[in-house]
Amino acid sequence: MSVGDWDLCWMDSGVTQEIVTRMRSYQKINHFPGMSCLSKKNHLERNLAKMAKMFESEYSFFPRTWVLPSDWNKLRIEMGKGHNKTYIVKPHGLSQGSGIYLTRSMEGVGKRDRCIVQEYVASPYLIDGLKFDLRIYALVYGCDPLRVYFFKEGIARFSTDKYTRPNRDNIDNKFMHLTNYAINKTSKKFTCYSDPAVGHKRSLASIWAFIDKHGGSSEMLIASIQDIVVKTLCAVQPKLSRAFRSCQPTNTNNSMCFEILGFDILLEENLKPWLLEVNHSPSFNVDTPFDEKLKSELLTDTITLLRLDPFNKLSYMEKEKERINSRTYMRVIRDSMGKEEREALIRNEMIKRDSYELQNCGGFVRIYPDEAKNSKYQTFLEYVNAEMDQFYGIRRRSSFSRSKPYADLQLISNPYSMAKDKFPENKYLERGSSTTNKPSHHFASDKLSKIASIYGSKFFQDKSSKNAKILTNAKRSMAEYRVLMGERKVVVLRPQTTAIQPVRPAFSKNSNNEA
Repeated sequence: MSVGDWDLCWMDSGVTQEIVTRMRSYQKINHFPGMSCLSKKNHLERNLAKMAKMFESEYSFFPRTWVLPSDWNKLRIEMGKGHNKTYIVKPHGLSQGSGIYLTRSMEGVGKRDRCIVQEYVASPYLIDGLKFDLRIYALVYGCDPLRVYFFKEGIARFSTDKYTRPNRDNIDNKFMHLTNYAINKTSKKFTCYSDPAVGHKRSLASIWAFIDKHGGSSEMLIASIQDIVVKTLCAVQPKLSRAFRSCQPTNTNNSMCFEILGFDILLEENLKPWLLEVNHSPSFNVDTPFDEKLKSELLTDTITLLRLDPFNKLSYMEKEKERINSRTYMRVIRDSMGKEEREALIRNEMIKRDSYELQNCGGFVRIYPDEAKNSKYQTFLEYVNAEMDQFYGIRRRSSFSRSKPYADLQLISNPYSMAKDKFPENKYLERGSSTTNKPSHHFASDKLSKIASIYGSKFFQDKSSKNAKILTNAKRSMAEYRVLMGERKVVVLRPQTTAIQPVRPAFSKNSNNEA
């Protein structure tokens, strides 16, 4: 897709980083790059499971899940315990209930099946004896920092057959156990009226009224659902931010991308909300008068929040003309603005944006940032950001070590023990043959390069083979490391002020090989 002369782009599929990279600052698109970390069922499970290990009580809103084929053996062991539980199988990459079925055994679940398997919530909250789930709409309008809006209205989607707990006779009845609209609208029992309080497709307002009437608290339930939405987005915020910043590193308004997400929530009989999945392209098809009213308001309020001001485009065009006339690149202009000036500019833009959005939010309510709960969510954000920094920090280790002062020379008698201390869980530090007591050629050619990464090494000389070879590429600004395989010693020559020449293999005078 070319940049073109447009202000707003609406796509049904996800957006690529290439498209976002080519966008201009005044343009807006309805997807974030990298949102597949939520919209794909297997990625959603991985991200939430990681958070649940650290914050077990806070992230207990997602059913226990196995991702196949990687978790096939774990699932087999779980089902073999004889709990008599029911599980729901959902294929990867499919929507609208396609391929979903219930099971109580591994029969029919193949080792190579690409799907997720979840514990089935067998005791759902019922209305008129029917099972239902909630389609909650949330607007993400900024990822760095995170900005999330919650739409007050939504859809309750009902199954068409009276619910009973799964058993041998009804486990294959999709009209009883599945609430997907695409499935139940094909049932002969499906009804849909102009009144959104009856039928198999109802409004959230009617659900809240029913819960309040029967002894529940809709206010507490709404707060719990909003909490789930923010926690889910906190789990992937660094990934969204990194993907966006790789495309638009100089953007300051944090408003080029937005996304309407559909959160599918199931209520247990005690009114505990469970997150089933997240849809990055919820359906905007209109089948009923209620659909038309709800979705038109949702889209209208969303576009209002975007503030498609023609002044932004004119301002961008003027800056482009100035840049062309002065033959100045973006980097020069950006560097002319100091750090304090840049931060002040961002703060002023955020103040203006907050003022506008709070006055024009319509049916939306902002749930993050929220002054009352910022400290709670900040803990989650700090943890997941630290996890990502640690992951990418491994790659930055060598470049970071270049700035450290070094001694002139070090002699390490046993590099294997040092490497084991740094990475005790790795098995690549095994020694070679017990007869020769020397590392094997495979060790020298493959696994030693991993040891080298610990020290930032770029030079190696393998003397266990007949012909000495350089195993990794060299960088002249780095220290020279020479691994003497026979003696098991590492000689470390620290960086010098002059350029370091690559290490050349040493040969005896009687050798017929050419250097």
